[in-house]
Amino acid sequence: MAKILGLDLGTNSIGWAVVDDDKKQILGTGIRIFPEGVVAKTIGTGDREVSKNAARRESRQSRRGFYRHRLRRIKLLETLIEFKMCPLTVEELRKWKKYDKTKGQAGKT
Repeated sequence: MAKILGLDLGTNSIGWAVVDDDKKQILGTGIRIFPEGVVAKTIGTGDREVSKNAARRESRQSRRGFYRHRLRRIKLLETLIEFKMCPLTVEELRKWKKYDKTKGQAGKT
């Protein structure tokens, strides 16, 4: 007895049906609807729909931007030290890279 499972994958739902291929009968059907992925207050107001994950994504992008800015600054200082255009030494730069502003001190070396 051959059975066929049919799936309909939508953006907010999944529909399914099981068919017996020999008897040409539908054995079962169903649907599962998911909650919307956007904040309900913005729907139908004409405003841009905001996903529930937008705040997390914005925070993550901000953290990555700060981190990348710091890396660019460190690379610039390394280059300036290498060409003797910066009064810092390599050791002072290492201490600065490990500086923890929450503790107000350089990290462990």
